[in-house]
Amino acid sequence: MGKNGDQGIRLFREAADVMVVQHCGPIASSVHHLMDALSVTNKRRYMAIDADATVRILRRAGRISDVRNV
Repeated sequence: MGKNGDQGIRLFREAADVMVVQHCGPIASSVHHLMDALSVTNKRRYMAIDADATVRILRRAGRISDVRNV
């Protein structure tokens, strides 16, 4: 999560109700664990969107029709 590994912590400093993590590939379980801990500590929600979920969202929105090698 970034060069310094502090992006999750910085993300939860933002004034938002739901934090979103999106990645162009799979999201490591360590990221989910960090986000779980931060969401409990900061009493906020988060969602993680990996490559497969991004493709499903874009297809549903009509932004893409076919993506190969995903």
